[in-house]
Amino acid sequence: SVVRRSLPHGDQWPLISETIASMKQAGYGVVVPIIILRDKEATANSQLRHAHAKTVPEANGSIQFAVDFAYKELSQAGLYPIVVCYEPFVKHEGVRKAFFRSVGLPEPVMAFYDANEKYGGSE
Repeated sequence: SVVRRSLPHGDQWPLISETIASMKQAGYGVVVPIIILRDKEATANSQLRHAHAKTVPEANGSIQFAVDFAYKELSQAGLYPIVVCYEPFVKHEGVRKAFFRSVGLPEPVMAFYDANEKYGGSE
């Protein structure tokens, strides 16, 4: 099974450590956290466009808070994440194939696109 959680999720900051504890209690023997990091400029511009932040410094602060929050929560669960760089992942099929093979998952049949292009990132 794959569980995907964005941070924040809506206006909430889900306690990832509690989610992991619940998964383990439900019988999931292996939990492999993966953090996807996206170009910071594109992420900040996306936050501005979607009214999650009013200024670039505010957006940058939110991005840093989210990364710190994720690592803190994962460490409380005794886990360290696999870190994936968004841009090469969405741009190159070979990168995706190698990633999915390395984590033992089948490659999904779906279209991948670079959402950063509309925000001036991923050049």
